[in-house]
Amino acid sequence: MEGLNSTVNTSSILLSQLDSLVKELKKDLSDERSSSLLDDIIQLTENLSAVEMGNDKDAELTSRIRASGIALWNRAVSLKTQDSTNAQLVARMRHVACNLTFTASREEESKAVIKKKLAMAMKTGRAWLDVHNPTMADSALELAEECLEKLEKEIPSSSDQSTTKQDTSTEDQRNSFRVKCFRAEAALALSDEEKAWIYFQKAKERLHQLPQEVAIST
Repeated sequence: MEGLNSTVNTSSILLSQLDSLVKELKKDLSDERSSSLLDDIIQLTENLSAVEMGNDKDAELTSRIRASGIALWNRAVSLKTQDSTNAQLVARMRHVACNLTFTASREEESKAVIKKKLAMAMKTGRAWLDVHNPTMADSALELAEECLEKLEKEIPSSSDQSTTKQDTSTEDQRNSFRVKCFRAEAALALSDEEKAWIYFQKAKERLHQLPQEVAIST
């Protein structure tokens, strides 16, 4: 019981610190201050990842971490619309928000949650590519590919698929195509021509699997 109480107390302290940091990041701050706060959140996320699951406080823990991730992600989206915003800072904020979401959902594998994690990881990878940081991009895209692998296990293969299932399958395949293109781009920027060629071929194969009208518009 003492160990359980200690874990709960530790997580409560970490969550309070996280709430405070995210709240401050919603304000108009200098890039230096925002970057410093993001460093603190990265450390907190690592500490929260080490908290053991398996008690009645899990739901509250994951809910608050997820809420912080969403709040930070929305802040990044808001900053992106401002012409004067540092794109590097936005990419970093997306990355931290993505990590929080993955931490909050580490025990949850519902399709809806996996899709949300995929979207965030994919957009984070794209953001890093746009600021010419292929190393960080590839780390985010690797998470995206892990999500895709989980989703692809559920893609129906029978000829009598429902329209809804076909639409979902097409969406997953389109996202798979994009992720492979992004990973090829990252590998090329890192001068890893062999890896870039592998992902180019994978993207090409995925493109051929898409319906023609979808492939043309992708």
